Parts: sequence; structure tokens; C-alpha cells
Amino acid sequence: MVIFMNYKEFADIIKTKRKIKGYKAYEFAMMLGIQRIRYTRIENGKLEPNFTELMMISKLLDIDLTAIYKNEKTSQVKHFD
Repeated sequence: MVIFMNYKEFADIIKTKRKIKGYKAYEFAMMLGIQRIRYTRIENGKLEPNFTELMMISKLLDIDLTAIYKNEKTSQVKHFD
């Protein structure tokens, strides 16, 4: 089973990566084309980004979205052909 990591964990990754890149929150919000308050809520884990925002954030911060998934052992998947 593949599950998405806790959103708060992902928000922490966003914040850390943004700081490493040297962007202020308001600068990064401008780069994304969104209001600073919206970005702050995303970064604090209070609001999930929409798909477009998620893709832009991952591109600008060099976040591999496949790396944010955790793999767990699963039972066999049945295919209905």
C-alpha cells in the first residue's frame, strides 16, 4: 500500500527547503502567484495546496514528489481482467 505522508510533515519539508533556498515566505508566495497569507497557511500545514500550487512548489524547491510517499507491505492486489 502506498500512503501519503502526514501533511504536516510535508509542510515542514516545504518550509525547510524554502529557507535553504534563501527565500522569504512573502517572496516565495509572489513566485507562486498567490497571496502571502495563503502560502503561510500551506507552509504551516493548515491548508493543502491545490494541484497547480503543489507542482509549482515542488519544481521551485526541487522536491521529488515521489519521495514524499511512504511504502508499506501490502497483501496481493487482485486484478479483475
